[in-house]
Amino acid sequence: MKSIRPRLQGKRLEAFKNLNKKERRILVIGDLHAPFIQEGYFEFCKYIYNIYNCNQVIFIGDIIDNHYASFHSTDPNGMSGGDELSAAIKVLKPWKETFKKADVIVGNHDRMIMRKAFSSAIPKQWIKSYSILNKVVYTGYPNTLGPLTISGEIAGFSPSQHAYMISYAWQGSSGSGVFDHSGKYIGYVVAIDIGQTEHGIQILQNVVLVVPAFNVDWNKTITESE
Repeated sequence: MKSIRPRLQGKRLEAFKNLNKKERRILVIGDLHAPFIQEGYFEFCKYIYNIYNCNQVIFIGDIIDNHYASFHSTDPNGMSGGDELSAAIKVLKPWKETFKKADVIVGNHDRMIMRKAFSSAIPKQWIKSYSILNKVVYTGYPNTLGPLTISGEIAGFSPSQHAYMISYAWQGSSGSGVFDHSGKYIGYVVAIDIGQTEHGIQILQNVVLVVPAFNVDWNKTITESE
């Protein structure tokens, strides 16, 4: 009986041999610090994944950088919190689409927002409502229409203790109450994010700033309403 030899050479032959090995071949992806990912690193990881026919992927932490919320000095000419978050989401999209099944370790930069919450004396009872990607809704009168109920997701926090919500808001939305899907009031809409770029001012209508309920001066609010 004749043996069959694949007509492959070099790296293609190496990849073919890996197809028949019963072992764990793990692609370990280092700190990305999105949106500040090393140029060419994505292509390198895809190459290693394919050449060794990896069957497991592990991100070892610090998926996002959260520079704007750092406990250390931040770049005064750097991105705003909303700009950095939007850029991180954009550059991470191909990673998510390529490595659809992966184990992710939460790094110290990933936990930056929760650490900020702790250092800002935010009670634990609020943490679930403000968890990243937690679903929320608000009802308002954008452009005098409505009332309209609009959904969104918590995306992050700013050093000034605003929450960032990925949603949409227009003139007439300010002051609208924001609720999680259990009906808990978590804050109110105050503005949309405006960032300075090399091309001038950029308005990010889908990054909405929310004043958390724990930052509301309820005594003052009740007094003024009376």
